[in-house]
Amino acid sequence: MLQKLHEADRPDILDYVSQEPEMNLFFIGDVENFGVDSETVEIWADVREERWTGLVLRFLDNYCWYSRAAEPDPVPIADFLRGRTVDCVSGKLSLMERLAPEFPGGRLKPTYMSRCAQPAAAAVPEGIVLRRLAAAQIPALTELYSGIAEFSDSYDTPEKIAKENQSLARQLAAGSIAVGAYAGDTLVAAVTSAADNSVSAMMIGMATRVGWRGQGLASAVMAEAVRTLLAEGRQFVCLFYDNPAAGRVYRRLGFHELGAYAMLRPAQDGKE
Repeated sequence: MLQKLHEADRPDILDYVSQEPEMNLFFIGDVENFGVDSETVEIWADVREERWTGLVLRFLDNYCWYSRAAEPDPVPIADFLRGRTVDCVSGKLSLMERLAPEFPGGRLKPTYMSRCAQPAAAAVPEGIVLRRLAAAQIPALTELYSGIAEFSDSYDTPEKIAKENQSLARQLAAGSIAVGAYAGDTLVAAVTSAADNSVSAMMIGMATRVGWRGQGLASAVMAEAVRTLLAEGRQFVCLFYDNPAAGRVYRRLGFHELGAYAMLRPAQDGKE
């Protein structure tokens, strides 16, 4: 069984994940923003012979697994996760490849982890206004996301939309940002940050409305969001991508790849 950790363990947790801060950005950000043992965030240690061989983080129904062991054992992690409500488990690809066979029917999605500490400039298309979004714009943001095929799994029911609205509100309240591109009163592109902390943040939710793609909107909102985060004191920002075309765009904006990351979605009720 895994050992539940508490606020007194915070220094040891941050020390354990400090060797790979980019890969562990969610650990660092969630601990700083929500603590070690709260309604939103919990952390457990995989303990062997009185030593930690890994950590598991819960943020709502999303989990992260990290281990510094040379050959980490996925079985205790899988046993721990079974019976819990798990939307997604994420971590370094090498770890998720060990865990995936324990969840037959699950979906493993490899991505690249990229980092940026000095963004390149990006032109704003004519007629487009960039704005930092506040809580009042969350409905417009979720309306945008609900029409994007890549996000359909998270926005295909009213219950899921309500859950995402709550999650976005929680992120913004904890210091995350959202930047949108407007054509008149219509939000046509946006990106948000997550796991924001004193030194870094993760860029997520990059989306451009169908019919508005190919105009440089993604580059414009991403560059503005990264510039804003760095101006507010972050040392670097990270993002995931799995599309080679997107990778070329991000490299032009100043991102470079660090390694492979992955997200594992266990099968729900025997279905993929």
